Amino acid sequence: MMIKGMAEDDCADNGIPLPNVTSKILLLVIEYCKKHVVESKEEDLKKWDAEFMKKMEQSILFDVMMAANYLNIQSLLDLTFQTVADLLSGKTPGEIRSYFNIENDFTAEGEAEIRKVNQWAFE
Repeated sequence: MMIKGMAEDDCADNGIPLPNVTSKILLLVIEYCKKHVVESKEEDLKKWDAEFMKKMEQSILFDVMMAANYLNIQSLLDLTFQTVADLLSGKTPGEIRSYFNIENDFTAEGEAEIRKVNQWAFE
């Protein structure tokens, strides 16, 4: 929608700026869009989407998410959000920190206190 709007407003004469969207990521976004324009069966699209997301590394997944957000491609944004949610589902806080490469800055005592106060969340 964003690109279409720029083209319709004659703002695309000198190119369309896509900051922070590499050619590799743009190719993936275009692949997704082409498939969703052509494919009509919902079941086939769901299978294709699952395979499309399955082959992505974490860093690429987040770059595609950012590009989908910037380009206002809601269906791709929803798909990337759901993929991340599925990847994190059932994981412990330690596993989530590891996935996102986040250092645990709590002391053992501090973490124990938080677990005690929020015990319901760990049941």
